[in-house]
Amino acid sequence: MSTKTTFKRIALVTVAALGFGGLTIVTPASAAVATSFSLNTSSMTVVSNNTTDSAGALIRIKVTSDATAGVQNVGSLSADETLTAKVTAGPSIRTTATSSPLVIPANGLAMNNAANDLAMTEVKGQASGTATNWTSVATGHTVDSTSIEDTVTALTTAPFDGAIGAENTSYTGQEPYATDTASSASRYYYVSIMPREGKIASVVDSGVYTITFTLTDKNGNLTGTQTLKIDFVSSKLTSGSTLSVETGGVFTVGTAFTPTTSLAGPDTFVKATLRNRDGGVIRGKAGAAESLTFQLRESLATSDTLTSGVSFGDGGDASDFGYTAGKNLIANDGVYGLSGTAIGATGTYTITAKHGSATSTASITVVAATGSGTASANKTDVLVTAAGMSATDSAIKTTDAASNSWTLPTTTKTATLKFYVQTSAGAAAGGALITVTPTWSGTYGTSLVSPIGTAGTTTYTTDALGNFSVTVTNSAPVKNASVSLALTGGAAFGTATHTAVLTWAEPTATTIEVVDPLAGVHSLTGSTGSVTVLVKDQFGTPVSGQIVTVATAQTPAVVSTTVISPITTGAAGTATYSFTPAAASTSATVTFACAPAACSSSPSYAFTYKATLPVAATLTAYHGYDWGTAGVLTPAAGIYTTADGSVKLAMVDNRNLSKPELAAATTDASDTNDQIALRFVGLTSAGVAATGALVTVTAGPGGHILDVNGLPAKSRTYVLGSTGTAVINVMATSPGAITWTATSGAVTATASAWVSCHYVDNSCTS
Repeated sequence: MSTKTTFKRIALVTVAALGFGGLTIVTPASAAVATSFSLNTSSMTVVSNNTTDSAGALIRIKVTSDATAGVQNVGSLSADETLTAKVTAGPSIRTTATSSPLVIPANGLAMNNAANDLAMTEVKGQASGTATNWTSVATGHTVDSTSIEDTVTALTTAPFDGAIGAENTSYTGQEPYATDTASSASRYYYVSIMPREGKIASVVDSGVYTITFTLTDKNGNLTGTQTLKIDFVSSKLTSGSTLSVETGGVFTVGTAFTPTTSLAGPDTFVKATLRNRDGGVIRGKAGAAESLTFQLRESLATSDTLTSGVSFGDGGDASDFGYTAGKNLIANDGVYGLSGTAIGATGTYTITAKHGSATSTASITVVAATGSGTASANKTDVLVTAAGMSATDSAIKTTDAASNSWTLPTTTKTATLKFYVQTSAGAAAGGALITVTPTWSGTYGTSLVSPIGTAGTTTYTTDALGNFSVTVTNSAPVKNASVSLALTGGAAFGTATHTAVLTWAEPTATTIEVVDPLAGVHSLTGSTGSVTVLVKDQFGTPVSGQIVTVATAQTPAVVSTTVISPITTGAAGTATYSFTPAAASTSATVTFACAPAACSSSPSYAFTYKATLPVAATLTAYHGYDWGTAGVLTPAAGIYTTADGSVKLAMVDNRNLSKPELAAATTDASDTNDQIALRFVGLTSAGVAATGALVTVTAGPGGHILDVNGLPAKSRTYVLGSTGTAVINVMATSPGAITWTATSGAVTATASAWVSCHYVDNSCTS
């Protein structure tokens, strides 16, 4: 093996190019057997601004053996194991030879094909144990772009002769955050790939070369292969780079861009990711990371907001994106962090990053920083979202209290708490720093819940609307397990706290109600009627398999020795009882109860018997502008906010139609919006109330009826009383003429309301 320490460039490529015929790595016979190897990248683009000077691409090769410390000589390769590299594909403008190992004539200038375009030499890597600069060119390969007489300097123990032997240096701990040591089974070697002298102009900007690395054992058997795609370009304009910008967190006035942190991750960051055409790395001619161009401008401005003091960095330091706890703070990995001067005013800003012909933009919203005492613990509202919760618990809790609590079924494993932090005046507290400390109690598994303990304590920054969210997980919930989330705000809350408590409970039968038929419906004397009940647990979920007892009473009284057997709820939580009264009965009551007595009430259904059932001969519509009242005769021309029909009802556009919160708002008092009430009066042919007859009301396109849970429905059935149906609360979800139709037997009646757009710009059809 050669022991020369310096080669002139022409000598290097004439000799070292033989490495593409077979890069042979020799270690003592007592070494372990290599089992695999890998490259630090599968694709690389090298940007060189001088087509007469060769720029090298540093490639790290990791070889793993079956070595066992203390048993074998720990090393990557044993004697006669061979690592070869061939150009197996080249640019279309170059003829590719792939059938045999590369052979270089003595003058080093013949063979005008892709297989002879590149040279490879072994180079010195980085100091053992340092893993921050994984692809930069270290001392072993320096390039001076001003002269073709550049030198490549190596240690005496690592000559550049195309073969890595026992005298060459291998390394440990070369991957970012690697833990391997001198006794580990892996070793790292470095090679530099570059255009051969005389071929530089042919290689640069020609296209992509594919190099196949092959590892064989001493018997010539294949151990593994890896491929590398590489191209050399004259400028970043021809690099085919791709770029993406991503932002996170809440940006506040006066806070500098700091993409690194020692916490669990960057709370606020702007990062840019640079990749080549295959998602690989892009390097400069000396192995350095490429620079990006930065621009930040307020959305409506015509000039840049910041022209200095802010830049993208990829040096593995405070200017780079990442954090050591996440093991992603890595120099020259193509992920850049934005650091530097803070923005001095609120607003929406556009960040633009450029590299060559690649451009990417992202937007950030800068909010005013929350000062001391401006965020109020008692003004913190909470919305808990979790499967199986009761409708009441799933509503936003807005009481001015320092704590709130929720109950979850033991079938629920995940819950999300969305906190809305406000100032004492009720405005959104954007940019407030809120620390959440979890405390678990009851029966739970430490490894089964999160967040937990000191590690689970996290500081959040509220967004521009004052919101932030926390997800709680309990993968094996049991009864009485509980977690308390204590919110403290430092300068935001002062000494105050807000506490949110989640407690798990086993579902148990809690309520029972009659769901069919409707109360007040008249029945024929002596006819059999069916009554259906629904049993729910404390979360509002139907309970199957619940035993329900039944008792009856008739008027006139009937003495009976018949024992009524209990009924049992099915999968839908319902059970039905059929009742036939004595022929002389004028009324009867059927009463239900859970057994055992788990439910809070014992509902009854009252039958009223008539020799002739009531039939409505006419139906008349009445309306009211407020939910809950309907006493005005509805004109045929429809319902407007004024009697002359000149002003339409305005559609409310800030309702949550997916939650039962509308049920709590059945006393809407606005006389100008689409939330109105209807009532239909039915009379018999004799002109008296058709009491006991059924009326079905159906909403036309754009119209809805509130059901018993306060959710929008298209149809609902009511019973006629002495003054007509119960009040029917309705609303619209689109503008125009909305019609509701009532039907009782063969009789129908309609009520229409004219609804316009709520928006000032009248952007929807009115």
